[in-house]
Amino acid sequence: TIAGRSERAGRLAGALCIILVTFASRGQATMSETLAIAPLALGCAPILLGRGDLRSAALSGACLSVDTLKLKNLLFVAGVAGILWIARSRQDRSARAAIVFAAAAVAVVLATALPYALEGELELFVRSVVLAPFDYAIAGVRRMIGPSSAAVVGAAMLTRSSGVSRWARFWLLAASVALSIVLSGGGSAHYWIQIHPFTALALAAGIVRAAPRLSPAMDLLVVGGLTFLAATLADASWIERAKAFRGLEAQGRARRLAMHLDAKGARGQPVVLFSDHLAHWWLESAPIHPILTHPSNAFRPELFRVVLGEEATIAELMRTAFRL
Repeated sequence: TIAGRSERAGRLAGALCIILVTFASRGQATMSETLAIAPLALGCAPILLGRGDLRSAALSGACLSVDTLKLKNLLFVAGVAGILWIARSRQDRSARAAIVFAAAAVAVVLATALPYALEGELELFVRSVVLAPFDYAIAGVRRMIGPSSAAVVGAAMLTRSSGVSRWARFWLLAASVALSIVLSGGGSAHYWIQIHPFTALALAAGIVRAAPRLSPAMDLLVVGGLTFLAATLADASWIERAKAFRGLEAQGRARRLAMHLDAKGARGQPVVLFSDHLAHWWLESAPIHPILTHPSNAFRPELFRVVLGEEATIAELMRTAFRL
């Protein structure tokens, strides 16, 4: 870990990250952010540890590329990581590590696109995996062009020095994750699950520095106490929500909605849902248009214009979806 390469700090950080994610908003659901944090941590680890070998560079590039395919806001993080690998190459007076980082990132994208290309669906890959999410991410950057430009310039200036300290690299990467979330619109609370690996590392480093001689048993007690506290607060919050919704939370609103629509004969039929779209799965039904797989896409022109054209409007999307 960054806390003196301590195994103890690593164990603490792992346990704390599990706690933070578990009790985060929607942390127990299968969210893209939950799936992204392991590759994110692996991709950033060689940079945080100051490793400059080619294997570490390849691991970093591949992991961050995998994450970027899932969450386009992390393209910003991958860019900052690339700058840090370039800085490492300047320090080592060899560009090989930076080149391997970039090559590994591109290789992951090409490998992912290959099945689409073999099936003659490369345009689908480009539109759905590259263009639409990228346009959405860029829209956020355009909204905050000043902060995003300042962040990139600041990272480049910081790495011009002969060496960047371990903690400087840590805060730079953590800040890039946070800023990428803000630039993409801030959005739902579960977006912030992406920052928890860094939060856990910082907390673990703080515990190790505050109590360097604490035994493993005491570490377990600290983590167990935090888990109990988090679980108690989460249960109390859940009980209050269940009371407020008069039992709707017992099976989840999406499940209850699906049961209601199923009783009305909607199973297997196209359904329009602007919330709780997991009900599609329970009903074995498809959205009325692929763009509306996630309901909020109807209100994101930067996404549906990739499919319908640059001049498309929400009204045109609705006409297309409802075949009016």
